[in-house]
Amino acid sequence: MKKTFLAYSISALLSLTAVSHSFAQGSNSSSTAQPSSFEYGSFTEAGQLPTGSLFINEVSTKAQRNFVRDFKNAAGTTWYKLNDGFVAYFTQNETNTRVGYDKKGNYMWTIQDYAEDKLPFDIRHIVKSAYYDLTIHHVDEVKTDRSLVYIIKLEGKATWKTVKVADGEMTVLNDYVKK
Repeated sequence: MKKTFLAYSISALLSLTAVSHSFAQGSNSSSTAQPSSFEYGSFTEAGQLPTGSLFINEVSTKAQRNFVRDFKNAAGTTWYKLNDGFVAYFTQNETNTRVGYDKKGNYMWTIQDYAEDKLPFDIRHIVKSAYYDLTIHHVDEVKTDRSLVYIIKLEGKATWKTVKVADGEMTVLNDYVKK
């Protein structure tokens, strides 16, 4: 169950980030995210939200309670309807954050996107020790109750790479050549 949920989460996140971070016109890798039944709703790009925010009375009461308990300092929260629940979008400590809840209001996931300076040192060390000549361009941190995964976009003079760091191990997801 844990591996399946993590695989669905990563697949959906890659679908979210692939459009907004399509870095090159050519690619020397054909790896793409597979569609899954677990969707983050109508997101078409990372950071782009579905149209039509919800009124607060349209959001599950349990989701609202869980959100207020877990994110006390969230300001300017906007709620959106997903195919399988709700998402709250807000900015906290200069970090864009999306929190997903199922239809019953149970917490599912949190996605935070930020720059290299907010990346934990140990994760940054794993990436930079392998790709010291590339710059960390963007980080998506995906949390569930059971896992924490970092999807990191790297830029070099002639290449873009997307790597996943989970449980101290790094995997290359995409490798694009600039033209």
